[in-house]
Amino acid sequence: MKIGDIKIEALRLMFALIEGNMTAETLTDYEQSDTVGDYLAAMPGSINRALADITSRRILPEKSHVLTLADGQRLISAYRFDLSQIEDFYDVSRVIAETHNGYDGNHPFRMEGRTLVLLAPDDSATFTLLYYPKLDPVGAWDNTHDLDIPDEIASVIPYFLKGEIYREDEIGDAAEAMSWYEQRLAALDPHRTEKQDRVVSTYSQVLL
Repeated sequence: MKIGDIKIEALRLMFALIEGNMTAETLTDYEQSDTVGDYLAAMPGSINRALADITSRRILPEKSHVLTLADGQRLISAYRFDLSQIEDFYDVSRVIAETHNGYDGNHPFRMEGRTLVLLAPDDSATFTLLYYPKLDPVGAWDNTHDLDIPDEIASVIPYFLKGEIYREDEIGDAAEAMSWYEQRLAALDPHRTEKQDRVVSTYSQVLL
């Protein structure tokens, strides 16, 4: 979904007058409009707060990144991997370890800031990091760029915009919009039975 389409849908939710043939491509023509210009000016910051909130909820589809032992820094009994190399990394979901001898779909790990520490079963180990991505902020008047998120999540953002922009003048409508936002995101939150739960205890004997 294009950023401009999210803004237009937010205007519709706010019962604002949609002027002419307003599209994501023509939205910049309305930046100085007396009827919707102030709304449009307030939307980029609100969209970015919505994206930050969506990121923090860890409901975006997981991504994967393969780590080999050559990618890491060897410790006495473990390897350290700098995750800052993954530009859109936000948080770890779980780690998969594969060796010549087997497969572990929920390998124990420890985080040290943005550094991942893993025990290596043997020298053939390859790890697949499943992680939650973060979303980049949008530009002030970026309307034609597609948000790299599922449409069912992007379609909830206009409710957040209405809730923020209306919160001073239309308190009741703003609260209702935020309630819809919360309910719809909650419905989209996947049930993650595979969530990592083996983290620290394994490392009690690791010498760093």
